[in-house]
Amino acid sequence: MSRFLISIILFFLIGCGTSNSKKIPEINEIDIESVLNSPMSLDRHVMETCYNLNTSLLPVYLNDIMAHLNNKTGLWKECYFSTMCIYCNSLTYEQEPQFQAALFEYFLHNPAEYLAFLDKTTFEISDCLLSKLSAYVNKHVLTDEITLISIKNVVYKHCSDCSDHDIEAIYLYLDLVKKFQDK
Repeated sequence: MSRFLISIILFFLIGCGTSNSKKIPEINEIDIESVLNSPMSLDRHVMETCYNLNTSLLPVYLNDIMAHLNNKTGLWKECYFSTMCIYCNSLTYEQEPQFQAALFEYFLHNPAEYLAFLDKTTFEISDCLLSKLSAYVNKHVLTDEITLISIKNVVYKHCSDCSDHDIEAIYLYLDLVKKFQDK
């Protein structure tokens, strides 16, 4: 049932498209050659993973990726988020709470970018993200004081350049997050 709902949401997102009003960062924002030719570091790992140059996950970097995600901008932010999401299906029990919190924080403040990423990723990763986000929202966020409506209001505030279709897709995704039950 959940795969059916995800398929409907993704069909809606792909059919509506995302707003093209946001500018894609230029590739010269990052000196990729310099990063890739440097000794192994957090940035190099992120760049290699983001561009599928090295598919070996290095869990030693995951906590730093999550910690630095919201301090990045432009292409770096996209690459950090993309790399973080690649780890979704290989998390340890100890990593899950921090991953879920980082995912929720990113979604809350970057809803259009989050949904654009879902359009580009695999079902395996998007299913994992939905599961982790749902677990976090249903366990830690939704209370008598914090409702789905209040979450939607915050997301709307952070989606000022979004089209009506983008907002509708984000709200549908949030409804799915609230209803999703991992089996």
